[in-house]
Amino acid sequence: MPTSTVLNNVTITLGEILSSLRDLLLVKLNTCHFPGLSKTSNRLISI
Repeated sequence: MPTSTVLNNVTITLGEILSSLRDLLLVKLNTCHFPGLSKTSNRLISI
């Protein structure tokens, strides 16, 4: 397999892992009693 294909696959996999981690984090923050905190983290994450 060409190196570029491998790199693309790795990048896609990392992106999927990061987005699922972010979703888990947001769910945890939203279920906590810190609505202000989750709004702040939403802003930080969306940057």
